[in-house]
Amino acid sequence: MKRNQVPGVIVDFDENRILYTAYDKRLHLLEGLEGRDTLVYGKTDKIGAKLTPSGVVFTAGLYEDG
Repeated sequence: MKRNQVPGVIVDFDENRILYTAYDKRLHLLEGLEGRDTLVYGKTDKIGAKLTPSGVVFTAGLYEDG
């Protein structure tokens, strides 16, 4: 995988990190030139996330019917 590509949807990014939701609905953080990929949060239907200077802040939940 190229440095500017991820297997999912980019949520946020900065000079050295890409925060993305993978196609399996898991939140990941891709860091550094070596492309270290860290699972931030497991599978969820709804997530809001943002990079911070010291890491990631996020909220997660499930969609409810009705």
